[in-house]
Amino acid sequence: MKRAQHGIYGYPVNVKTFEQSIINWQKKRFGWDVDLNWVEYTPAVIPAIIYAMQAFTQPGDNIVVQMPAYHPFHAIIPNSGRHILGNKLILQENGSYDIDFANLEELLSQKRTSLNCQELNMAPEDLQKFFLEQAKVAMNEGSAFGPGGVGFMRMNIACPRSRLVEALDRMEAAINKL
Repeated sequence: MKRAQHGIYGYPVNVKTFEQSIINWQKKRFGWDVDLNWVEYTPAVIPAIIYAMQAFTQPGDNIVVQMPAYHPFHAIIPNSGRHILGNKLILQENGSYDIDFANLEELLSQKRTSLNCQELNMAPEDLQKFFLEQAKVAMNEGSAFGPGGVGFMRMNIACPRSRLVEALDRMEAAINKL
């Protein structure tokens, strides 16, 4: 009731209770122990995407976007000096969309930030276990994100750049030991 009485209903300000709720959610939903220093506040999704683009890509890089896409993507990517590589989703008769994996594979071969582990010849659960045990990097099977994610692994990159670089270096070292 106190929140409703002041009449301002915009985004919350950056307060520790907000950050703690994110930490609690990650623990409850995924069993992850998230350090408070890993949580960064952004005022909305678009600024968060811009921050990630600036942290993990360079001007001139290509960024793959599944199309149709949220309209601001068509501005923020080129305005950041990056190039959109559109992968048009396939509209099904039932109104759902499927990923065009053949085109996606072609587009991903052009972008800078992808890791293809198919040559390791590991089942998804074995690959997940390998990265966790050998590189100390937790991954999620892509299938957890819907049918379009089958055959892919997902890694949370919502952390400081230094922590991500450390994780990628450990992954590279683990693969090189094979």
